[in-house]
Amino acid sequence: PNTAIQLRFIRWDINGADAFYVYYADSVQTAADLTLYNSTQDLLAGEIVSESESGALTIRFAGSYNSKLNTGWEVEVSCHALTALQLDSVVVSNASAGVATKGSTDVPMLQIAVCLSGDRGSIQVGQFNLTGMSDDVTPVLYYTGSGNTFANTTAFDAHAPLTRKGTYYYWAALNIDSDAQEGVHTLACESVQIDGIAVSPQQTALASLDIIS
Repeated sequence: PNTAIQLRFIRWDINGADAFYVYYADSVQTAADLTLYNSTQDLLAGEIVSESESGALTIRFAGSYNSKLNTGWEVEVSCHALTALQLDSVVVSNASAGVATKGSTDVPMLQIAVCLSGDRGSIQVGQFNLTGMSDDVTPVLYYTGSGNTFANTTAFDAHAPLTRKGTYYYWAALNIDSDAQEGVHTLACESVQIDGIAVSPQQTALASLDIIS
């Protein structure tokens, strides 16, 4: 189908023991695709669009028996015209702390944000064209999904295609040789391969790092 059910929240004030379940299906399933609580953030700032093949969406509200009265929830239900998933931008930012010692590993240098919009399809992120490294440092890449804080838990080589809109974060870090030359080293990202095509960042940054003993 070319359309899918969309929810837009107008009011969101439920009890702490309440739960709002969303199923990307035409009936309640064993497990919900989304579970929303009173603490769920940013509901009023966006929409929820069904990701089911049919475009169907089912909601279930589990209210609690509590003496505290909340104003409840109000949601606008509409039919959303589906669009193809597409690349909006590649934004490179400086993530360097400015100084590191010889022998340091996983020193963050660049944050590379890949921003997607649309509803259906897939986009494959491939190689990163990094420039500016010297022979005594080794670049490494990490992926933190939608989290915009650096972590070295998931090394990036190549992963499954991205299938949802949003901003996805990649990080270029350096492993520094124990006998690296002291002084300022730089790193830049000239392009990112998206679906096999080299895409230049809309915003670039040159990260610098002073290597000391």
